[in-house]
Amino acid sequence: QREFVAARAAGDAVLLTAARERLLALGLAGSVIERLAAGAEPVRQVVYRAPRDGVVAALAVRAGGMVEPGVAAVVIAADDPLWVVAAIPERQAVLVGPGTMAGVRVAALPGEEFEARVLELLPELDPATRTVPARLRLANPTGQFAAGMLAEVTFAAVGEGHALFVPQEAVIRTGGGARVLVALGGGRFAPRPVVAGHESGDEVEITDGLDGTEQVVVSGQFMLDSESRARAALGRYAEPDAAVVPASPPAADPHAGHGSGP
Repeated sequence: QREFVAARAAGDAVLLTAARERLLALGLAGSVIERLAAGAEPVRQVVYRAPRDGVVAALAVRAGGMVEPGVAAVVIAADDPLWVVAAIPERQAVLVGPGTMAGVRVAALPGEEFEARVLELLPELDPATRTVPARLRLANPTGQFAAGMLAEVTFAAVGEGHALFVPQEAVIRTGGGARVLVALGGGRFAPRPVVAGHESGDEVEITDGLDGTEQVVVSGQFMLDSESRARAALGRYAEPDAAVVPASPPAADPHAGHGSGP
């Protein structure tokens, strides 16, 4: 400011222009510069306004201290919206993409779920956890969320409506594909070829072979310790005259296959 005042007093237009540009580069308001040009004295305190709302994340200057060029004196962190970084198991990462909606829960607000949207899946895989990080946008207009909070995120799969899921133990996998045992009633059961899709926890998606109305045997259907025994047993079931076989009623889950997508 003193350089500007001196250039003004000397009537040097070139120096005055250079001094004005330096003041603008330092963030001095144009209104303050105009007052200096009109003859006002230099101001002792200058107000610098943040370009957007947020919270002070770091403060590297104190009253009376010197600020060096290139040093960040104050770091302002935006708190609305916030980013949520979720770790998605690699098998399920293909179900999530930009635009996928998700529900977010935090321990500080029990019983409440908040809507978030996936911005991007980062192109990296954590080799220790075998997860892919996804970045989500979470609105925070009231400031109820704070950076560093732990959150539980539930995703709605891309392109999926109501998917069909059965317990993992209900699916018998062999070299010839996957099958389940369907309860026919009257102590009778029949094998049903199915196409297994994505896995979610203890369940597996069935993309073909079931329509959701069947009762699927989930335990006690086979006690097998090798793929060869599974193939032999399923081969007997596949005989034309043995498509339906009587058996002691194993445990059947009347609700299996009525799940929804992850």
